[in-house]
Amino acid sequence: MSGLPAGWKEISLDLIGQLHCGQSPASATVNLTGQGTLYVTGPEQWDGTRLHQGKWTTSPQKVVPDGCIFITVKGAGVGKLFPGIACAIGRDVYAFESAKGVDRDFVRLALKHNIQEIVRSARGDIPGLSRNDILGHEVRLPPLAEQRRIVAKLDALDARAKRARADLDRIPALVARAKQAILEKAFDGELLLSTIELRRPLELIEVSQIADVVTGTTPPTAERELFFGGNIPFFKPTDLDVGYQVRECRETLTDEGARRGRCVPAGSTLLTCIGATIGKAGLARVACCTNQQINALVPSEAVIAEWLFWIVNAPQFKSQVLTNASATTLPILNKGRLLRLQVPVVDKGEQAEIVRRIESAFQKIDRIAADAASASRLLTRLDQAILTKAFRGELVPQNREDEPAEKLLARIKTASAAHGNARGRKRKPKTGMTA
Repeated sequence: MSGLPAGWKEISLDLIGQLHCGQSPASATVNLTGQGTLYVTGPEQWDGTRLHQGKWTTSPQKVVPDGCIFITVKGAGVGKLFPGIACAIGRDVYAFESAKGVDRDFVRLALKHNIQEIVRSARGDIPGLSRNDILGHEVRLPPLAEQRRIVAKLDALDARAKRARADLDRIPALVARAKQAILEKAFDGELLLSTIELRRPLELIEVSQIADVVTGTTPPTAERELFFGGNIPFFKPTDLDVGYQVRECRETLTDEGARRGRCVPAGSTLLTCIGATIGKAGLARVACCTNQQINALVPSEAVIAEWLFWIVNAPQFKSQVLTNASATTLPILNKGRLLRLQVPVVDKGEQAEIVRRIESAFQKIDRIAADAASASRLLTRLDQAILTKAFRGELVPQNREDEPAEKLLARIKTASAAHGNARGRKRKPKTGMTA
């Protein structure tokens, strides 16, 4: 066929293997205690490196041999591939068994390269692949020797990509640690030592000396039309996830609701003081009300709002929050204890310089994180580009001495026919009825 490298052949998948369609046993026969045949129902049992063996059935309906390629054919995971083992498979899984004489790892890579195209070609309102969607799909088949060279090259490149991806995956944790280290230095005064002579050690004062604390409250929910749905932001702990720029909210209050609640001005640091996210903070950029899980720290005239927010996020302050929270099932830091927590004493000029340095450092760190995220996305695109190159015959050298794929296909066809004849001979002939 024109456009194919020498010795290659474009074929449908049914010429190089067979497809086993999963069948689910009765749920009463499925167990988690190892009784019966190992049972695979979908990609949730594959963690990216190994297949978790946690289900069995005492009444397997479809058992497949080792070495198949499992394909998820229904549901949200449609199109996901993972290596198979000898087991029973449920109806959401098909198993492609490569013919003898074809490199099964090459078939796995061919499916990986084409699976999204197969999914796109599928029809129906519910995502799903049929037997014909898979077996009728066309792939490019090189000579067997070249298949093996392609697999070896792709596996080597994949190993390098995995190492790179693992390094990139560590970046978010490193970013968080770097930011915490900067905030720790801000709290201790070390962030300014190169330009401003600070007192050592820094004097610490209570929160009560630099801020008012306002505990939020929720207006009566029985009268929602009266109190809720106006123009005044009503912040809850989940709204604080954005951290430095708290503007958007999921719920609002009317003027009457705000009067029943407790409003605080823009520039207040909102601190979660109840529950699993105790210590989470956000800087309100708009006047707002909060619910009872949040205490608002309203800075005094001597305090820059941004500085107070960063100090509240420093490890030393968060540690005080956790230490002073009541030791109950649901941790709580009440207003009285919050007012007694300690913060460093620095003048307004020093506060401004600390904020500038924190924000400058964070911008640099965020650029590194953004570059890492971009590199991770490029790795995914690179994987697909390398696969495309491989299946154009451009990834590894070709050898004119390799046996053409056409001869390989002829042998597979002969072997398949012989196997079919052998099975036919084993069947017992039907016996007629006698009088």
